Amino acid sequence: HLLPKGDFDIEAYKVKLTDFIRSVRSPLIRSLLENIFSGAVYDKFVLNPAGTRMHHAYLGGLLQHSVDVAALASAMADQIGNVDKDLVIAGALLHDVGKLKEISSQLGFPYTDEGRLLGHIAMSAMMVQDAAIKLKIPNARIEQLLHILLSHHGDNEKGSPIACVTRE
Repeated sequence: HLLPKGDFDIEAYKVKLTDFIRSVRSPLIRSLLENIFSGAVYDKFVLNPAGTRMHHAYLGGLLQHSVDVAALASAMADQIGNVDKDLVIAGALLHDVGKLKEISSQLGFPYTDEGRLLGHIAMSAMMVQDAAIKLKIPNARIEQLLHILLSHHGDNEKGSPIACVTRE
């Protein structure tokens, strides 16, 4: 009762998340998303904040932020054309999944030790890589998705380990 709540319908956003996952045509990418967004990870994903103070810093903030980014990215992919929309949607949904390990859902949403040491960008990439290995998804496909995750802040000065070099 003491944790801040967002002004949005969390159940509607859970449906939107499921709809985005189902919209992915690539069986490999869809199975990756289904695998990551299941069990304990899903339970945390729909409740955790996306930030500690300003950026969706309330219960369910990570779900809301990720689904909203996926909606915007999907619309831009349609407008731009000639992009792999499956990668765009997967990248949007997964870009901050490492925040599940970076930010605690305890009162005040403090950073975890792991979060301070590794950061959400690296942890997002590691979570996706681990799931891809488990599912035996070819490296070439996963490297494209990992590039999105690793470059999603835009450039090195904004925290990305690498600068973005693809349309997705």
